[in-house]
Amino acid sequence: MVKSSNQQNAEITRVGTVSLYTILRNLTSGKEIEGSEKMKILDLGCGKRKYPNSIGVDINENFDADVKWDLENVPYPFEDGSIDLIICVEVLEHLHNTKQFISEVNRILKDNGILYLTTNNRKSLINRLFKTYKTPSHCSLQTIDSLKKLVSKELVIDKFFCLPYSDQARNDFRYISLRLFRILLHYILPQSLQERMVVMAVKKPSWTKPKEN
Repeated sequence: MVKSSNQQNAEITRVGTVSLYTILRNLTSGKEIEGSEKMKILDLGCGKRKYPNSIGVDINENFDADVKWDLENVPYPFEDGSIDLIICVEVLEHLHNTKQFISEVNRILKDNGILYLTTNNRKSLINRLFKTYKTPSHCSLQTIDSLKKLVSKELVIDKFFCLPYSDQARNDFRYISLRLFRILLHYILPQSLQERMVVMAVKKPSWTKPKEN
């Protein structure tokens, strides 16, 4: 049974501390990418939690990578128009050349192929107050406006929304309490101040890219 957009959004609002990959499984049951088991899927920067039935790409050979590759190096080792779906979860902020990354995504996606990307919102309230994302590994933090502009240079944005904080890597009481606070905070803040941005974008064959300013 195919779920409507309203049903999907209702699921998203109930996820709480559910992992991003569980959320992605809910989203990929939608009609836009129905039959994903037959697709060629890339999980770029897959880490230790590669999406099922995907080709994992990561620079660290100790992770779940099928292909060891530095995403700063182009071209990526995939042919033009060869990929149905690209997943990129919390990777963009670690890349120096984000325009190059989006350009490569566009190159290797098939026509009507889909990019599913998440990254932290630099202007979230949590980051403004506590500089939560200010780490040496975060070199390209985005805002809502900058992320939309970046992706729209190559692809057509189909969906954009924000999710609550959902990292479950640590289980001590203090960290769990902070995590629950951030999740609750999400539901009372305007989107501009929420933490985790999600983009679903499509490669449209007849679409004309916007001109550079």
